[in-house]
Amino acid sequence: MSYRLLSLCTYYEDWLTHYYLDHPEVVHWSYADQMAHLADQHFGNANYMDQHLTQLGVETAQVIWNARPLQDAWAREHSLENLSRTQLILHQLAAFQPTVVLIDGIAFDDPFFQRIRHDIPSVKAILGFLCAPCSDSGIKSLRCCDLILTCTPHFQEKFTQLGIRSRLIYHAFEPSLLPLISKPSSDPGPDLVFMGSLMSGQGYHHTRRDLVLKLLDAKIDFDVFSTVSKPETLTKTALRSGMYDLVQGLRRVGVPPSWIAKVPGLSRALSWSQRPQRDLLFSRINAHLKPPVVGLKMLAALANAKIGFNAHIDAAGEYAGNMRLFETTGVGTCLLTDAKKNMADLFEIDREVVTYRSIDEALEKVNWLLAHPQERAAIAKAGQERTLRSHNYELRSKDLNRHILDLLY
Repeated sequence: MSYRLLSLCTYYEDWLTHYYLDHPEVVHWSYADQMAHLADQHFGNANYMDQHLTQLGVETAQVIWNARPLQDAWAREHSLENLSRTQLILHQLAAFQPTVVLIDGIAFDDPFFQRIRHDIPSVKAILGFLCAPCSDSGIKSLRCCDLILTCTPHFQEKFTQLGIRSRLIYHAFEPSLLPLISKPSSDPGPDLVFMGSLMSGQGYHHTRRDLVLKLLDAKIDFDVFSTVSKPETLTKTALRSGMYDLVQGLRRVGVPPSWIAKVPGLSRALSWSQRPQRDLLFSRINAHLKPPVVGLKMLAALANAKIGFNAHIDAAGEYAGNMRLFETTGVGTCLLTDAKKNMADLFEIDREVVTYRSIDEALEKVNWLLAHPQERAAIAKAGQERTLRSHNYELRSKDLNRHILDLLY
């Protein structure tokens, strides 16, 4: 049985900003030409799932709802200028008449879901995809979906505990990208490469930051592709620390939080779980820091390294499932990743990938892999073969298709 699937996609705002700065001409192009150019950037999972679903007889469409110039082009071509973002999305849904709407990330409130179901009668199911920490308001939005897809067993377990229907679909690699990846012929490449966020915050990257700093201290030839904020001034840190101390003091003497929230400047400090400290990560990492890259540039940088280093977000818990697992192995680079309960379900440990359980073990295995190039190459080759065979978008699209058909019929 066939159906029509429209995906509401979200691209990173920082990446979109740089994309439009690098390609200012595209804002004047037609909607179709802009979509084609964005697809050529191969951001994230691009439209690989859609391509394979089309081969299964599914009619697909994408709306990159936070790419404003793209949305403006669609509005111009349909004489719908000056609409709000939500209104424009609803018009795009109405134009395509999807059976299923898949929302990548939860960035909409309850009324939006109600509008979809009320205004677009063709919609029989709304799916969400989420693989990151979720706020209380986000969880409320998750409950508006008929099914939530996620990329690790950890998040699936959390959703199940919340009574939210969910299914597991791991990330993947698209084999058709391999001929497009250009590897420098003369540059031997770094010994180790890391790509990803290093932000602070509960559930995010504290463990990852510690690992990266330990490897940097070991004087390994290490390229880090990330964005790290410059440390705030001592004065600002002292001011924020003073606000925190004041709030804690007021709470200890029995002042209600609702009263504290009325004091200008103190309401923010109510939510701080610890005393602010000056983040010196930028100063320590700056010499090794390279600007983030995406798409083919990111894959080429991974392919050019001897070892790809991976560390999951703190909120992933005991389970693996981020995109770097499949991107690193997919391009044929040896993957060193944190040991998780389900790694053996994805790869054969020490034959297809290498894992670590501590900072010291990660450093030990980096040195061993660098000292044994033949063994490292064999692991990289086996890892790539496994990913191309078992973790490709064609297989993932079949999983998605099965889940949707189960939901519809």
